[in-house]
Amino acid sequence: MSEENKKAVAADERVYTLRRPFTFDGEKVKTLFLDFDKLTGGDFLSAERRFYQDGGVGPADSARN
Repeated sequence: MSEENKKAVAADERVYTLRRPFTFDGEKVKTLFLDFDKLTGGDFLSAERRFYQDGGVGPADSARN
């Protein structure tokens, strides 16, 4: 990566540098690019559905107890 690209990445608040890189599919992952502006309502609903399918407990569930 060129020095110019490194500066651009460092200035982008959507790029998160990991303290402990990990390997995924044989590639070392050092940074994550999270662009929440591109998420849709459907994305959030899908994530919520998956969360509960996996046994997650949400704020409304804990308030009932």
